[in-house]
Amino acid sequence: MMKRKKKLNRQLTIMLLLQTIPHFVLSVMPVGIFNSHIFGGVVMAIANNAMTYGPAILPVFDALTVLFVLPSFRRIFFKICKCGKVADTKHTTVMSTSKVRNLVQVDVKQVYTVKSAV
Repeated sequence: MMKRKKKLNRQLTIMLLLQTIPHFVLSVMPVGIFNSHIFGGVVMAIANNAMTYGPAILPVFDALTVLFVLPSFRRIFFKICKCGKVADTKHTTVMSTSKVRNLVQVDVKQVYTVKSAV
């Protein structure tokens, strides 16, 4: 196999394993514990809470796994976040859809004052 293909297969395997582990821990294990009836009340309460809230937070784990395991997504994510740097929001560039297609600098404060006056 080519080196690139091996690297992609390794990344995919790691990502799929990391996506499977939370599903097993938060969905399958609590159901098994709950159905076994051999544990005490405290463990049953924890299993009940895991069965209640576990499926609700699983999509978060899936998204974070993809964002932080795959380098291309990780680079784009940190580029969007700019690693703590605050972007300049005073001016924004608006693309005109007319035939002229000029770039226009618009002051954000003016836009809000015009919209609020209307």
